[in-house]
Amino acid sequence: DMAKKMGKLPGFMSEFIDQLLKPKVDWRSQLWAATKVAKDESSYRRFNRRQIYTGTYLPGNYSERIGAMGYMMDVSGSVSSEECKQGLGEMNYILEELKPERIYFGQCDTRLVSVEELTVDSLPLAVTIKGRGGTDMKEAFMWACENEDELDMFGMQTDGEVPPLSLDLHPRCPVII
Repeated sequence: DMAKKMGKLPGFMSEFIDQLLKPKVDWRSQLWAATKVAKDESSYRRFNRRQIYTGTYLPGNYSERIGAMGYMMDVSGSVSSEECKQGLGEMNYILEELKPERIYFGQCDTRLVSVEELTVDSLPLAVTIKGRGGTDMKEAFMWACENEDELDMFGMQTDGEVPPLSLDLHPRCPVII
């Protein structure tokens, strides 16, 4: 940042460094990879095998979903209100498309501000953004470690402006940041 202000950092190098520091993760493909089969909905994705021999293709009882998920949102001052709204939009997508058993939705700045349990029945989401202080995700990861037996997956939405975490704060489930 200092070299950039002094005019000693080439533009291409600045962009390269920004890409390294703020990698983009395709979290939707990561979530789909963690889905599991649930036999609670009819779908043409898999046909009812009992009827195929008659030449009739009927939907089978098959759907994909994820189990319980922890989803923590960085609500520190460095995250804009627009980014928070985008995060809530992504939460709507997760609930509508992946139909998780439940999502433990938390908001974190320097502390874990709140955690609430959401299900498909919670749609449309009416969530108030809390926090807006400094940034430290330690409490969010501590929560995930304490609840790792209930979680099939843990996700953290952040702008990346976070201090380093201790290596022992990693839950025993897939983590998407």
